Amino acid sequence: MQQKRLVGRILAACARGEAPAIDLVRQVGGEALVQSALHHRLSGLVQDALPPGALERSSAMALASVTLQARAVHHRAVVDMAELGDVLDAAGTDWLVVKGPALSQVAYRRPGLRLYGDLDVIVRRRDFADAVTSLRAAHFRLADRNLRRIAEKVAGQLNFVGPHGTAVDLHWHLLFSEERRRSHSIDMDSIFDRSRAVVIDDRRVLTTDAVDSLLHVTMHACSEGADRLVWLVDTANLARSIEDWDAVVERARSWRTSLSTGLVLARSRRVVAAPIPAWVIRSLLPAPLRAALAVVDRLFPVERSSGRWGSPASFIARSTGPSVPRSVLELADRMRSRAGWVLRTRSFERPSGDEYPTDLNSPMAEVGTSEDLDAFLRDIAEPLRPEGAGARRGARER
Repeated sequence: MQQKRLVGRILAACARGEAPAIDLVRQVGGEALVQSALHHRLSGLVQDALPPGALERSSAMALASVTLQARAVHHRAVVDMAELGDVLDAAGTDWLVVKGPALSQVAYRRPGLRLYGDLDVIVRRRDFADAVTSLRAAHFRLADRNLRRIAEKVAGQLNFVGPHGTAVDLHWHLLFSEERRRSHSIDMDSIFDRSRAVVIDDRRVLTTDAVDSLLHVTMHACSEGADRLVWLVDTANLARSIEDWDAVVERARSWRTSLSTGLVLARSRRVVAAPIPAWVIRSLLPAPLRAALAVVDRLFPVERSSGRWGSPASFIARSTGPSVPRSVLELADRMRSRAGWVLRTRSFERPSGDEYPTDLNSPMAEVGTSEDLDAFLRDIAEPLRPEGAGARRGARER
């Protein structure tokens, strides 16, 4: 427990850009520090922050190798992004890059500090089917296997593998499931209208504006538990470019993400000293919820998270929805599900994909056919109301 606490202190300091005491680093040992740094995806920041000679050679080399890998992944993603851009530009399709190389460019000093694994691209809903056809013709391989459930959920994205091996997520919406889209209110056309240009390795591309980028990152972090320090660093770095915090509050309310945005902003401010005005958090989170989250974060610091089944801090974040009542109901449902798993298996270990197939691409998931893909693309192409094709279809069925 003492070692875990000390490792958490070191990682939090590195996330804030502070150099931890070399004696403290040597006390915890390089192996434990490197493992936690990898879990929190902070290898580059830890490598930058540690004093020379703080780690033994093997641990220092392990960190360096991950940082080199992050740079290689970034450059490969940029090559696939350029080829994807050429394909979509030739088809006259508007597209945005979000997270991944765009986040690395606008929020970090250099490639390699922000480890990521895939390239996220958004096209307008009306262009999605044509974009899928164009990419498949250009040797972007469709990676999704469970096309039947993709169609049933009216998924907000399809997954591809680029010609050079990058995992490419082609989105028509920021949110994956129809259920989440119906509980929020995100106008994707407005996101395109507000987009800004950035230059990534000499390639000019469009990405979301500063406010949309911050809201997207906080929304994604919260849905994943907001328990990796890298997500809090993302938030802190993006916060530094915000000039109009009133717009953040107004847009979070409009998207119905006040609670998730407020939770991640508060956690980032508390843990990594993100430059976020206190009044912004007060505007987004009710006072009782702010107090409760502060207590939970003190009792279960995210810098000590290990990524197994998470802590109450991550559990609450994943349960956060568009309103307090909805969040409480979701938390209760998750607690019942967790208790059921423990009673059935007598284990507190996180279930594997084979045992607990929540991933649409789980080996246990039913594989669809080309007809399912066609049905999905037809649903997306239909001129439907914003909450999704399935909602319109469900209304017709009722």
